[in-house]
Amino acid sequence: MPGTDKPMPAGDGRPAALRTYLTLLRKRWLSISLCAGLASAAAGGLALTEAPVYEAHTQVFVSASGNGDVNDLAQGSSFTERRVQSYTDLVTTSRVLKPVSEKLRVSTPELRQWISATVPTRTVIIQIKVTHHDSRLAANTAKDVANSLIKIVDEIERPHGKGETPVHLSVVESPERPTVPVSPTPKRDALLGLLGGAAAGVGLAALREQLNTRIRTQHDLADITDVPVLGVIERAEAEAENVVLRDEDAFSPRAECYRQLRTNLLFTGLDQKTRSITVTSSVPGEGKTTTAANLAVMCAEGGSRVLLVDADLRRPKLAEYLGLEGSIGLTTVLTGRISLSNAVQPWGPSGNMGVLASGGVPPNPSELLASGVMRDFIKELEDSYDIVIFDAPPLVPVTDPAVLGTATSGVLLVVGANGRLHRNQFNTALDHLESVGARLVGLALNGVKPNRRAYSYHSYGPTEPAETPQGKRAVRRKPSGRHSARREEPGEAHPADASGEFSEQRGPAPDPSPGQHRMPGRPGVPGQHRMPGRPGVPGQPRVMEQPRVMEQPRLMEQPRVMEQPQVMGNPLTYIDNLRAPGM
Repeated sequence: MPGTDKPMPAGDGRPAALRTYLTLLRKRWLSISLCAGLASAAAGGLALTEAPVYEAHTQVFVSASGNGDVNDLAQGSSFTERRVQSYTDLVTTSRVLKPVSEKLRVSTPELRQWISATVPTRTVIIQIKVTHHDSRLAANTAKDVANSLIKIVDEIERPHGKGETPVHLSVVESPERPTVPVSPTPKRDALLGLLGGAAAGVGLAALREQLNTRIRTQHDLADITDVPVLGVIERAEAEAENVVLRDEDAFSPRAECYRQLRTNLLFTGLDQKTRSITVTSSVPGEGKTTTAANLAVMCAEGGSRVLLVDADLRRPKLAEYLGLEGSIGLTTVLTGRISLSNAVQPWGPSGNMGVLASGGVPPNPSELLASGVMRDFIKELEDSYDIVIFDAPPLVPVTDPAVLGTATSGVLLVVGANGRLHRNQFNTALDHLESVGARLVGLALNGVKPNRRAYSYHSYGPTEPAETPQGKRAVRRKPSGRHSARREEPGEAHPADASGEFSEQRGPAPDPSPGQHRMPGRPGVPGQHRMPGRPGVPGQPRVMEQPRVMEQPRLMEQPRVMEQPQVMGNPLTYIDNLRAPGM
């Protein structure tokens, strides 16, 4: 059904998901870039404000004492592997660090924060690392801690200071003063901040996209409904001045958009079973009146007899847009105060388009549009015209378009791409049409931002327009250089002369009579010469006849302006006046 929220099928979902992410990146690239840049700058700036930290390290080798026998060496190796982890834990104990802290005049807990000790896998080497802001102090501390560890292990392994210790510890790598700090690293921090900021920007953009319910693109419509989009209309450059297309806009991109809408609408059955169409929108401000007027212009341009009716009896704008009289129209015809032929005002150069304004504003528009008189009037219009287009009010605020849609052959729903329409409002409009059984033929997305890269043939019009006798713009082709410089050869048929007839002279000219002379190299009448490149009367240049100026078309007499009808206070009395005597 038209109102169901069914997304368009997309195979296994991966192409649609990829398209969604690419669309998200294209729409929100500015905010994503801003988040990434701010995060990178913050991380890099914070790294530059931190004090440098240096790291000094030393290595202590643990070996077993023995006489060199193979069995003793194997047992000693197993013994040291078991003991080396215990010696590593001794590095950060108070017994090892206390002599060093007293030398440096710092507390043992504070010194413990500088030092770390590790043992690489399957080795008997203890790695001691000391980090501090002073590189010299870090190297001296690492040396003192290693010497203190060797001394304490010797005391532990020989409790009474007698005998031989089973293990022996020695420094295999003396600490050196570091010259390069291990932190901070501004470049690395800036890169990590850039990646983190970009990820945060994508997350915020996705959240914003989920919370944003505005309809702006054709993909937004495809996500919530399967009703076909019959036309995508570009945004006008000057909306206030070019509301309705004029003769000079015949080759504009917007004109091509309306022609595409007309073509797609015809293929929905408009030329067979659909004789009348209701043009409406969900909320005000989506461009329904502009779409209805320009659609009527394009249908009349195609040769159809079109009647454009302003059925917005609450806020009529059609007469104002077209520059016509609005006090005479639909309501005055329905009340019998004027005939249809006198109320219809011609518009446009084709002569195929008529406009029926709204007339006076009635007190009960919904009841008037739903009356039997209105239904009979619509049938009369369908018999008199090829296409009847009704400009109706929005669907969400009032019920007028839904009622009118049941009497006409179909409904064209205009969707504005200006961000005013939300998804819940669009679904409400679809529900209104579905509840009354109106036939929704399609959607028209109006006000889309022009995309010159997508439409390479836009403005594909004439390069040198010229005025025709009828006052219309005509196409004047540019002559080719080869043909425009072509000279007339002897014996060649001449083009038409000023009277529209062709010359019968063919072949070379006869010889001149005695006493007469000819210009050298110039065939023609003896004793006379012809202008170069000018076929015609000898001795005179050809003068082209000016095109006959046609009379100006007689202006149609303006309809008689009637007084604004009074708004009747009793709606029932107003409806009774519309009923036929036999009703």
